[in-house]
Amino acid sequence: MFRHVEPCTLSLMRCRIRTLTLLAGFVVLGGQVVAADQGACATLVLTIKVDPRDHRVLYAGTELDGLLRSTDGGASWAPLIGPRVESVSALLFDPTDNLSVYGATYGEYLFKSSDGGTTWEHRSRGLVPPPCGPFPCINTPEFHGLAADPGAPSMVYAAAASLYRSQDGGANWDRVSFSPSGEQWFASAILVVPPPDSAIYVAADVLPNQYAIFRSADHGATWSATAQAPPTQVFSLAVDRSNPAVLYAGTTQGVFKSADRGEHWRPSNAGLPIRQPYQFPVLDLTSDSNEPGTLYASADFYRIFKSTDHGESWMSSQQGLVGEKVNATAIDPTDSSVVYAATWSGVFRSSDGGANWQRTFALGATPTILGTEPAGGWSSSDGSSGSFLIVIGKGLDAGSVLSFNGSPRKTTRFSCTRLFVDLPSDDTARPGLAWLTVTNSDGARSDPFPFVIEPALPARTVNPVSAPHGTLRLVQPRR
Repeated sequence: MFRHVEPCTLSLMRCRIRTLTLLAGFVVLGGQVVAADQGACATLVLTIKVDPRDHRVLYAGTELDGLLRSTDGGASWAPLIGPRVESVSALLFDPTDNLSVYGATYGEYLFKSSDGGTTWEHRSRGLVPPPCGPFPCINTPEFHGLAADPGAPSMVYAAAASLYRSQDGGANWDRVSFSPSGEQWFASAILVVPPPDSAIYVAADVLPNQYAIFRSADHGATWSATAQAPPTQVFSLAVDRSNPAVLYAGTTQGVFKSADRGEHWRPSNAGLPIRQPYQFPVLDLTSDSNEPGTLYASADFYRIFKSTDHGESWMSSQQGLVGEKVNATAIDPTDSSVVYAATWSGVFRSSDGGANWQRTFALGATPTILGTEPAGGWSSSDGSSGSFLIVIGKGLDAGSVLSFNGSPRKTTRFSCTRLFVDLPSDDTARPGLAWLTVTNSDGARSDPFPFVIEPALPARTVNPVSAPHGTLRLVQPRR
């Protein structure tokens, strides 16, 4: 068992099946973890938000690098250790309490900060089914939407095929049945319209090719289906800032618009290069709180389009984004000319309302260890054994090598901020204090990072898998 000098004590032998899944992801997604322009590392950013308390503070949720934060308007970034998550698919600032920040993950549940991002805790009670059995573990929800109800303090919604609701600020969750008929519809997007309209909209679909919009006017107590829905899958919903009756939907076929609170929908795609029968996925719609009628559509490999006339027409906004895939945008609440884009290779910034974009995703050039995460242990039929360790930091490069008390260890970088390290059993055999350092390919070395080794519980073998030198067996503590 080991830990580093932080408030949280971690168990070496706590098996995390998810880690091996990510190693497979490293092989598949390795092309993303390469040196980009000016030596910056490319990471897939799924979502981005601006802190409403300080427009210079940004949060970026990534596929493999967890939650990143910038405190200088996106010029530099660092991973946050506290959430202890690897993927972040959605972020939410509570509109009734700006100190409360919620995060959602792919397969790792929900987490929350109640102090503006200083500390974090998992908030998943009642949210997920019991842990699955055989490897690989796949019965965890993949969250793709979060929303808070300003008209009902402490009420938060999370969409992950099912719709979940917490009425106590995320402490406890229950599943919401939003289909009046009781049928199992799959929620794909959620929107909460603040008072005085106070409405909740859920876009949902069910096989074969059935689509619906469900609406609640009483904070989720009762639901009804609108008369019509976009005839395709909906990825995102947005409300017009000047008229709560006007809604927008980002879909697989561009943008749809409703002028009667979701009862009827029509395509609103003038200017979008849609070519049937090909899809035009609009993954995210962001409306400008300071300029009603201005919206940004994040269109994956079609990049970004902007509307200044309430979605009636769209213009390309991709100068500097050539070759990028865009997942989401965020607008500076104090300056509408400043817009951020979450892409497959990092964060881009526009200072002229989307006319031009520049990459702004520096993770530093000097290696720095910020924390560690246990990733289980292994034993081989040849008698050897050891532990897996994830080292989280910034300023890493493709040749980064971790040293344990000055001796290099087998190291693989599988994302911009994570190293996967193989520690022989001798490293953790005796309790005490060890020191970790990272050396980059150019010789730059991190400051020593303290690492505490504690006595381990006897381990039991679970889930044998193939290994180069025999049988690799993941182990976890006896309970």
